[in-house]
Amino acid sequence: MVAPDSCTGSYENEATTPRQQEKQMSDNQTRRGGSLFSKLFCTDFDPSAAASYYTEEPTLDDTVPKLLEDVAQTRSKKRRKAALQQLYELTDKDHIANRVPMVCGNTPCNVLDSLASDLSRKDRRMTCLMLNNLSVPVENKSVMVNWENGRLIGALQEVIRKAQPESYLCLLCLQNLSAAEECRAPLLTYVPGAGDRNSVRNMTSLLRTIELLLQSFARYTFVEGRKSVEGEAVRYALGFLRNTTNITKDEHNAELVLATDIPRILLRLLRDSPKPLARWARDSVEDSALIILVNVAHCTGAAQKMSAVGAEPILLALEQRGTGIHSVRASTIRCWLEEHK
Repeated sequence: MVAPDSCTGSYENEATTPRQQEKQMSDNQTRRGGSLFSKLFCTDFDPSAAASYYTEEPTLDDTVPKLLEDVAQTRSKKRRKAALQQLYELTDKDHIANRVPMVCGNTPCNVLDSLASDLSRKDRRMTCLMLNNLSVPVENKSVMVNWENGRLIGALQEVIRKAQPESYLCLLCLQNLSAAEECRAPLLTYVPGAGDRNSVRNMTSLLRTIELLLQSFARYTFVEGRKSVEGEAVRYALGFLRNTTNITKDEHNAELVLATDIPRILLRLLRDSPKPLARWARDSVEDSALIILVNVAHCTGAAQKMSAVGAEPILLALEQRGTGIHSVRASTIRCWLEEHK
């Protein structure tokens, strides 16, 4: 009989089962320098050795200034285009969390300064798209409107004044900004430079610029079978005016619009619309035009002004075309004007 201790001792130097063979191989590997796991995670391991396995994601403070430098440079169009694309992607719907820090954060450079300057360049479309993304958060609106006494608003207005193809994107940005109540008066009373601060008398004001755009582009609004940049510019301009003439708190903005040629333009758009009232969708040209007229109809002197531009027959025709909310609004305006003649 073999003694138990002799039997036990015979197995110490010889592995006879697969599990024991695997354990012995592991032990041998450890004695030769250790496994990859032990190299990466042992307590005396140098962290720099793991650089190839982990890379820290750069922050906005690291990324944005470099991209803005590439946008501002004039030597390489390809480099500028790539930087604009990357900046846009930092503000798109998949990166919504970046929008507020880029405007209100503590980045070493001023994003608004760079984008406002970039609006004067010919390839400004991506910049306009980026500004639209940044204008969506409530936290950004007042900052963007009041930054450097309205410098960004002036840059947007200049694109609109020149009737550039990107005008509709600039107007969409203004519509987004005007959704904040505290931004409405500064926007509708904005006048560039140091001239007359009255936005009705001063023909260089944002209000008068939008009036001129509506006069020029209204005829392109109902082009059958396709959307045009001019038609979209009209739609977003009316969205801006719909927001800024909201009379819940103050009638002053509505009175400013009433003092221009805009009511006449709105009535002509309603008269010329080929769509049945049931197809006047929310935020459409027709829907916004009618709401703006509702807002200005409550102002002092509205009855005389609206009557002078032929409002009654157009409103009466709308009443007779349907029974929905739009015909009700037309009836409300007409009755209000008749009561205050």
